[in-house]
Amino acid sequence: MGAVIFKQPNGLYGRYSYVSDGFTAINMTKEEYKVLNIDNSLRDSDYTLKQYLGDYNKVIKDARETLHSWLKNSKEEDFDSSEEYEEFIKERNEELTVLESTISEMEKPYSNNIEKEYYKNVLELVENLTSYYDKNWKQKDYVIVHHPEDMKIMTEKIKDLNKTFKNLSKNNK
Repeated sequence: MGAVIFKQPNGLYGRYSYVSDGFTAINMTKEEYKVLNIDNSLRDSDYTLKQYLGDYNKVIKDARETLHSWLKNSKEEDFDSSEEYEEFIKERNEELTVLESTISEMEKPYSNNIEKEYYKNVLELVENLTSYYDKNWKQKDYVIVHHPEDMKIMTEKIKDLNKTFKNLSKNNK
């Protein structure tokens, strides 16, 4: 386990890292914890896209080869009964059908601009929130230090973002 979130005696939350062997946050509300996770998620997803983006054709080839290999190399004598073997073959063939259908869907042009715009706007709101969070919260020795005036400003900003998000959600239903 890399870290643990715990409830403090004062009712707020803290985070302890077993990697750095120290507290990385204290006196967080649930909402602050969620914002912290959004920020971390955005950073993790950017890193993942940069470091682990696979080649589409290789992924498709590997997926097909795996299923075909199971079908080709499976022998009835490796199963407890012929019914079990037949069920296995049936399931792999169903998986192959789903795989080919999914590949076909991925290769069609995507044109749902309303949905794209919706997610773009949501992501922009989240990035604005986390940017605000980064600018207005001070960190000292890996412990988040709360400033009452920043809390008040951030609370208002979150309320504004929530209103905007709700309006976006209504408009895109």
